[in-house]
Amino acid sequence: MAGFRRGDVVYIVENNMRVVPVEILSCAGGLYTVKIVGISGMAGAIRLKGHRLFQTEEAAVNTLTYREPKKTQYDYMDI
Repeated sequence: MAGFRRGDVVYIVENNMRVVPVEILSCAGGLYTVKIVGISGMAGAIRLKGHRLFQTEEAAVNTLTYREPKKTQYDYMDI
């Protein structure tokens, strides 16, 4: 997605588990430098491609996929 500017608050999906709001710090070469909202300084800054950013929280939530946890051998035991 294009059209994000410095200072915009957008959303990312973290570990395919939760949606996190981030603030755009800069864009160069198709990579966006973002920081997690609520963390001060550059300690929480990461670089992401534009397709990983979502305009709304709802759009990010719609991409989440729930996976059933894998069963272990203990799940099949009759105790």
